[in-house]
Order: sequence, then C-alpha cells, then structure tokens
Amino acid sequence: MTQIRENPHWTSAAAAIAAITLNMAAHAEYRCATPAVLANEERHACELASRQTPAALIHFVNRTRAIYGLYVNDYVSNVDVRRWETAERRAPAQAPAFAQARAAVKSRGQAD
Repeated sequence: MTQIRENPHWTSAAAAIAAITLNMAAHAEYRCATPAVLANEERHACELASRQTPAALIHFVNRTRAIYGLYVNDYVSNVDVRRWETAERRAPAQAPAFAQARAAVKSRGQAD
C-alpha cells in the first residue's frame, strides 16, 4: 500500500478507472421501458433489440452513431440477452465464412 501512495501514477490511474466505471454505470439505462417518450430512432432500436439476434441492432447503432449517438446497452434488457443466448445455442455451428468459401471453390474445381 505504501508503494501506491508514493507513486502518484497509480492514484491517477485508479481515479480514471473509477470515473470511467461510474460514467458507464450512470449512462446505461434501459430506454425501451418508456416507448411513449422515445424518438423514432430509439423506437427502431427497441424493435431491433426484440429480434432473435443482436446483429441488426449493433449494425444500426454503429451505422448511425455519428447522427444519433445511440448505445447498444441502452436498448438491451436481460431478457433480450437470454433470448439471444438461447437462439445462439440452438443454432447449428457453422464454419467461418472463409472456410465455407474455400470449400465452395474446391467443390467447383472438382465438379469441372
């Protein structure tokens, strides 16, 4: 503990981490609970969050981040996360896209 007190860098690093953590916790709020007060883009984000996978929501938020400043966590509830995890477990495992493309090229080469 004396090393931390003697080294001000540890103190500032700890303060920065605490500030970031508090800021993130304060920012994350489930916005879909009050649909009447949401803007159109927020209602759209809530609709996307209610789908089977998070891909569409993540794509929408990333694509429009500079315009609307939305955050994925604001539109996702624990129920959504559990539904996505269940759907992912039920989905059959797939090879990565590059492996599928490679297999397709090989099968076309053998067919000729």
